[in-house]
Amino acid sequence: MTMTCPSTTSVEEISGPVVETPDPPGGFRRRALMLVAAVLATLVIPTAVPSSPAGAVQPQWRSHAGITVLGADQANERLTHVRISTPAIDNNALATQTYHDVSILLPDDYDPQVSYPVLYLLHGQGGSNDNWLELGQAEQITAGRPLIVVMPQAGRAGWGVNWVYQSQGAQNWEQFHLDQLIPWVDENLNTIDHKYGRAIAGFSMGGVIAVRHAAMRPSLFAFVGGFSGGYNFEDLRMRATITGSLALPGNGFFIDGPMGAPWHSAWRTNNPWRRAASFRDMHTVLYAGSNWGGGFDGILERESHSMSFQFWNRIRNAGANRTWFLEYNDRTCGHHWGCAREALSREIGPMMDVLWGP
Repeated sequence: MTMTCPSTTSVEEISGPVVETPDPPGGFRRRALMLVAAVLATLVIPTAVPSSPAGAVQPQWRSHAGITVLGADQANERLTHVRISTPAIDNNALATQTYHDVSILLPDDYDPQVSYPVLYLLHGQGGSNDNWLELGQAEQITAGRPLIVVMPQAGRAGWGVNWVYQSQGAQNWEQFHLDQLIPWVDENLNTIDHKYGRAIAGFSMGGVIAVRHAAMRPSLFAFVGGFSGGYNFEDLRMRATITGSLALPGNGFFIDGPMGAPWHSAWRTNNPWRRAASFRDMHTVLYAGSNWGGGFDGILERESHSMSFQFWNRIRNAGANRTWFLEYNDRTCGHHWGCAREALSREIGPMMDVLWGP
């Protein structure tokens, strides 16, 4: 079943006044900073981290919260790839397969005595954690920002859920991302361990996961960005997308994979559509492209446009008054990483205004 999307391709005509709504005022950020100042006075710096910064101080990566650190490869002053293992995720579920890395960007001149907000960035279907570096230009876009960026694995087709079907190996993505990764990051880095210290965003499947995680745990995130995703698991288009993704090389084909057979309750319990009220106290931005053209990418983006617009209306009707539906400015945008780069570039400023910061 295919539902038609709005006939116009103008973001001003589609989303009306909401596109013109200004970003949260600076006064909100100033009030938040006053609260952070009080919190910072009570923070205890882990003893394994040097107490006096000298330029960019590199963390000593420790195992925590079910994540075992196997090693770390520091690519440059900002970027480190930390090799980990966790019983929550089988390496065979990853595109890398033989190893499990988390890529982390520190702020310029990272100071372990300063608390920073964190952005979690999630990759698309069939991809890996380094996609946001190699294709999404996350390092360049976040340069000069007092922000930690964490880019974890999300599986070839993980979809952010604890899989119903796990005979091919553990895939507990909610457990890994929300119950292990966030506490592990907070343990190893000086973060603002608060809702207003975290943002989450992603492209394609990563956008779906970001919105899904925010819907399930609204107390964890103040900002969520979904770039070219679809946010109703019970929509036949999303069912087909999720089930079809299991045919990727190496996945096998299991009709009852991430959320079970079509009648399984996991499709409902994991569905962001059924948790629209979760976004009432969250800055939510949904992007989709209007230049659909031909080919598979055009089909994907057309459906993403339709489903994103529908979800935006649903959460607005549920009381979310800080939500935006936007089209990419680049009219060549179909379903590809150039669009994700544009979305992150446009939203990095508004996101920093939402988050508490040093």
